[in-house]
Amino acid sequence: MTIGFAATILRGDGSWAFLLAADCRYSTSQSFTDTGIKTHALDRTTGAVVAGNALSVASAVEMTRGIADDHNRLQPQAPINFYSTVRLFAYFLNRIEQESPWSQGCEVALVGRLSNGMPAIAKVTTRPSAKAEVHIYAHKVPGSLFLFVGQREGKEQIFLAVRRAFESGRGDWLERAVGTIAYLCEHNGQSTIGGSPAVAVCSFPGVLHWPILVMDNRTYLRGFDITSTSPPSPAFEGDQRIHLHYDQAWHAAVDQCRTEPAIKLDASFVSKSWLVEDWVPPVDAFSWKHEPDVFQHRPDLSADPEFVGIVRPDEVTWTHAAESTKMP
Repeated sequence: MTIGFAATILRGDGSWAFLLAADCRYSTSQSFTDTGIKTHALDRTTGAVVAGNALSVASAVEMTRGIADDHNRLQPQAPINFYSTVRLFAYFLNRIEQESPWSQGCEVALVGRLSNGMPAIAKVTTRPSAKAEVHIYAHKVPGSLFLFVGQREGKEQIFLAVRRAFESGRGDWLERAVGTIAYLCEHNGQSTIGGSPAVAVCSFPGVLHWPILVMDNRTYLRGFDITSTSPPSPAFEGDQRIHLHYDQAWHAAVDQCRTEPAIKLDASFVSKSWLVEDWVPPVDAFSWKHEPDVFQHRPDLSADPEFVGIVRPDEVTWTHAAESTKMP
């Protein structure tokens, strides 16, 4: 089972970035393999982090990416927007999952750029004997939005690590979030999570890519150890690698001293939700759509930043009716 997260970052000057991170192990009830790809690109500025039925998600990703690449290459003046990309991916994932009765479901967080140039984040969820759901969120103010995928206890661990990082005022919340995945990868109590963190990033005005991660005198690319090919070295000017300080003792303290955060409905983002089968009828699956009005308005960049973790009801043990909490 995956543990991962997606995060958007919107700054007061209008620049933005997003990050995807997950472990890289696939597991079954009998065995596991540290060769699992769980962060994906759907086009140049749209990424996904996945948990659950890897075959269904990989198939839906490949179908969506192929269509998006063909369209964007033939019509570069009118690329597919994030809304339509999520819509197409959700359609394929739902269809594939409906034809996979053995699947235990999928949870996918996607990040990308809206037509107004601002970042957005989405979640697509399938479950046995339940209709697939889609939720899309966008900023009303600067700051960050977080979505989590995978094992419940792992989500809670990342959530609490980011919260503690904000409370300390150190500003190293992304390092702490990725470090939590490293901690869970080596944690004996989480046998279905393993390997090393795989990290994908995209910063305005660039494209989605997987930088080399330098951590604990090892180097990783998309979760694979490449130390023998690219040995670690100190950071230098213009270095495109991610250098992460992994503090096992800090993460162990978070794990052992869990406190329940205050969960509440939040007004610092806009959102819309749909059932996939209603949102994307088959006859309309390949029609590109304009975003709903709620996603066409630009956020108030002069407002104070808000850092919000978004969780659906019952997604973690603290939630019942609310769906978000501010991190500080």
